[in-house]
Amino acid sequence: MKFNISMDIEDVRVKIKRKNKILFNFDSACLQEMIVLFDGYDRKTIVLWAFNCSKWIVKYLEDKYQDSIFSDAYDMAYRFAKGEVKLYEAKRYILEVHGFAKRISDSYDIALCHALGQAISSPHVKRHGMGLVFYELTALVLLNGVDEELLDSKICYYIDMMHDAYKVKDKYQWAKFMS
Repeated sequence: MKFNISMDIEDVRVKIKRKNKILFNFDSACLQEMIVLFDGYDRKTIVLWAFNCSKWIVKYLEDKYQDSIFSDAYDMAYRFAKGEVKLYEAKRYILEVHGFAKRISDSYDIALCHALGQAISSPHVKRHGMGLVFYELTALVLLNGVDEELLDSKICYYIDMMHDAYKVKDKYQWAKFMS
C-alpha cells in the first residue's frame, strides 16, 4: 500500500519552523488514514504491532549506550501484557526509558527513547502505540530532513506490520485485561 503524502506534509514543515520537539500527532494530515486503521484494530493487535516495530529501537539504543534499561523495560512491559507482572512493576521501567532521554543530548536518540517508551506503554493505554509513530517519524525527520518518500515508506511499513500483527495476535499469551 502506498500513500501520496506530498500534499499532506505541510503541517510537519510548520512544526519544524516553530521548533516543535515532536513533529507528528493525531492531527497530522499524513497519518489520518493510518490512524483510522489503528483505531479499528483491537488492543492485542496494537500491542503486538508496537512491540514488533520497536524491537530495532531497543537494539540500537542498547548498543549505543551500553545500558540494559531498554531491553529490561521492553521485557517487563511484555510480561505485563502477558499478565505475568502488575502495571506498577512495568511502569517503573517504562518511565526509566523516558527518563533516559533527559540524560542524553542527541535529539534523534531522545526521540527514539520516547518512541520506545510509548510503544511499550501500549498494553496499558492502546493509544500510546501511536506515540511510537509520532516519535519515530520525528526521529527520521531529525536525521534525514523532510524526506517524503522515506516517510511514506515508513508509514506503509507501520500499516503492513499492523496487518501482520492482526493475523498472528491469537497465537500469543495475553493478560485477561487485554481482551
